[in-house]
Amino acid sequence: MSNDLIKKFKLIDEIIKYFESDAGYCNSHSECNKNRIGMLFTKFDIKPSSSDDYWQSSILRDALDKSGDTNISDFHKYLFNDEGLSCLFHDKYAIELLANEEKLFNLNLYLNECFECIKADRKIATAILLRSCVEIFLDIMDFKGLTLAANIDKFIAKMNEDQRFAIFSKNNKQNELQQFFQGIKDVGNDAVHLNGKKVTDFIEKYNNKEILNLFCILIEHSILKDDIDKKNEEDKENRVKSIDFTKKETATIQNNAYNTPST
Repeated sequence: MSNDLIKKFKLIDEIIKYFESDAGYCNSHSECNKNRIGMLFTKFDIKPSSSDDYWQSSILRDALDKSGDTNISDFHKYLFNDEGLSCLFHDKYAIELLANEEKLFNLNLYLNECFECIKADRKIATAILLRSCVEIFLDIMDFKGLTLAANIDKFIAKMNEDQRFAIFSKNNKQNELQQFFQGIKDVGNDAVHLNGKKVTDFIEKYNNKEILNLFCILIEHSILKDDIDKKNEEDKENRVKSIDFTKKETATIQNNAYNTPST
């Protein structure tokens, strides 16, 4: 059996397992969402043989077996790869804070749009959105009123004085961050204006997902850091409060009574 065929069967098995699980669209604990399943099948050109029971595992498997490898691969990615922006942050509270803080509304919106463009390989849109994200970030950090280039220089100069950026200063990453910001500024400008350049001159310059990953780490260690620390401290305090050292005297007496031999 070829490796491609083994891979295809593995993807099919995982899709079937997903549909049978609580996370899927049809399982023993909830009513089948037939319309939703039908839309998914249409979207990925999967054609079950039965129009009545197409959500059943055996019929779905038969339809997947007959589908093209690309259809199955895209279907699998849709079901399992939709983790969103959270995969680029380390702390569990980062996304929650980003989504719920009013002052971070625009940043959250642009970051998510940027991430979706990266997943869809929309490189020109990604370059423009990344530049906007940098501008919004610097504005939140109160570096504004000057040109973007000047605000970037001011921000980098202040990094050594701010403990939130200690992880970057400690590892001598200021220069890389400066190159990152300036590179995004230039790439974004080129994406909008071209300035006589070919599109390929700038869209292939950087790995956009890695850039966004670095940017999310920067956000987590700056504008989100205080609130993340506060929530994690609250978690620790709640765990301490929940610890119960009360002696179970009643239970001990009952156990002793059960274990005492009868006279």
